Amino acid sequence: MTCRPAAVWLILILAGLLSGCQPAEPAQTAQPNEVIWVQVTPSARPATAAVQACASQIDGIVVRIEERYPAAAGPGMLIRIGEPITGEPGDDAFMAQIAEERLGVVLHPDNPAASLTTDEIRDLFSGRTPNWSDLGGEDLPVKVWVLPEADETQLAFDTEVLDGLLPAPDAGLAPDPAAVREAVLADPAAIGLLPAGWPHDDLTLILLGVRLPVLVTAPNAPTGAEAELVACLQGETGQAALGVAYP
Repeated sequence: MTCRPAAVWLILILAGLLSGCQPAEPAQTAQPNEVIWVQVTPSARPATAAVQACASQIDGIVVRIEERYPAAAGPGMLIRIGEPITGEPGDDAFMAQIAEERLGVVLHPDNPAASLTTDEIRDLFSGRTPNWSDLGGEDLPVKVWVLPEADETQLAFDTEVLDGLLPAPDAGLAPDPAAVREAVLADPAAIGLLPAGWPHDDLTLILLGVRLPVLVTAPNAPTGAEAELVACLQGETGQAALGVAYP
């Protein structure tokens, strides 16, 4: 049996200690996610569920959503309802349709007037028919609810239904379709404009025969992750999510 000198053992021990003190390999720094801003008009809010569904399918991105009316939209993607008007941001470069919206008006479920004609709706919203008794209903003054002039669905309603007439002078101004829903649910004498893509099972919905495209617009054609997001909205994942609001 051969014995190693003490000096050799000391060297081996020191080498072992030094090897145990070596710094660990540096951890790889995670790459920051790319932030994509998507603007959505208030009336197109139901489309945000599809945006979020698609964002979860694309690696390395975080989608931030902000609401803006078309005329106030900044650079970047905008999801809106209806064809852009000349002069609006995003009306001259890129457009892709992802769904179709239908315009309607809603009544309180206790209101018996469930089959109004377009002419009757025009007269109700313009104030020409001020009381529900004029249409065979209860003796209640009609309460009209409209959306802001900047809302693209209100603009379509003004053009396609009111045909140049102004809303009744005492019409209530709702900031968005959610407020229209709440106002009509709270008042049996109320009638309001509501895009059909919004929840309406607890209301009486009367469709107006007006169909509008749900569009993604942008000043420039999307590239990279933005292009992937648009493709997803038009693809299986996006269409499945959009189909909930826009069947």
